[in-house]
Amino acid sequence: MLPLPRQFDSAALATLKGRSLQAAPGAAYLYSSHGYALAGTIYEKITKQTLEQSVPAYIQALTGKPTPMIENVLRLTAPPAQRHFVDLYERSGKQMHKVAFKDYPYSVFGAGMSATAPDLAQFGAAIFQKSRGDDRYRHLLFSAVATSSAFATGNGQYQVGFGWRIGQTQRGNTIYHHTGVNDGARSVL
Repeated sequence: MLPLPRQFDSAALATLKGRSLQAAPGAAYLYSSHGYALAGTIYEKITKQTLEQSVPAYIQALTGKPTPMIENVLRLTAPPAQRHFVDLYERSGKQMHKVAFKDYPYSVFGAGMSATAPDLAQFGAAIFQKSRGDDRYRHLLFSAVATSSAFATGNGQYQVGFGWRIGQTQRGNTIYHHTGVNDGARSVL
């Protein structure tokens, strides 16, 4: 039997509780997954559902696809016949060793989602399509944010919108992207 959906908000709040800010809000740009953890906590409170329940419903309505989805490590460790994931391995010299899945219940939006490559591409396309018809949505996601001192966010290679990095190709075309790295996976959208 597979484990029931978990609530991630208490883990996120426990991780963030008591931490000091590295800068005053709006004063500097510092990338962190903790903002996404807080967003997930707020989303659970608003929807009165776990992320494991509400995110698939949103993805299904947006794209008609089953992923991206919340990755519950307790399900990933189920017997192979009950899951659709491969085991993780790491290389040490010429040897390969199986490694355990890591559980990040405090950072679902930062390190706890998985998707098939085609579904992730379709999710990105659906976001862009939705932004074409809604100026406020497009501005929120794809306009660079500045600090309270009017300094651009990001680094020399890109600026940052709401969850998206805004850069340029070698030919000067604007691109919107975000990357992810976790044990056993790397993704670029």
